[in-house]
Amino acid sequence: MELEFHIIKHLPVFRGLRDEDPILQYLKQVEFVCARLVPPNVDIVFMKLKVFPYSLMDQAKKWFLSISINITSWGYLMELFLSKYSFQARRTLQRMKIGSLRQQVYELYLDYYKRFQDMIYLNCDHEMDDASLLSCFYQGLLDWEKQILDTSAGGSFLELKLMERRMLIRTRAMIVQPSLSN
Repeated sequence: MELEFHIIKHLPVFRGLRDEDPILQYLKQVEFVCARLVPPNVDIVFMKLKVFPYSLMDQAKKWFLSISINITSWGYLMELFLSKYSFQARRTLQRMKIGSLRQQVYELYLDYYKRFQDMIYLNCDHEMDDASLLSCFYQGLLDWEKQILDTSAGGSFLELKLMERRMLIRTRAMIVQPSLSN
């Protein structure tokens, strides 16, 4: 029991929150701690199975306690854990990628528009609603591009109805496109 406590106090904590990365922030640290602290005469897989529940809190602990089968394999436990939490982490990462996209100083509106559309397509599990996506697009624009959209909106782009915002963004992309070919 003393060995378990010694390991448990060094384990990372996983709560099952949206912004937690189950692989990089959690599992790799569990592996690291167990590899460093479990003595050679103790089965490391057995010890990981034994201490794993103590590193879970909140929603993750509730999930673990809801598992009704006896888990005797670290691989199977990781399969269950990742099937529950890796999609969530991937979705959070995708949302962060979309939200952090910015128009570059010398990037044309049309190029940024296409790059933003590509980012949405490549990160299709983001589960963001249209209002959030349009807001991310707008927030990523250069200030003078925001001013153009605000002027075109008759005041504030963000105060337009969702459909009007969508149409204004698309219209601006179509208007800019022909002038580039001259």
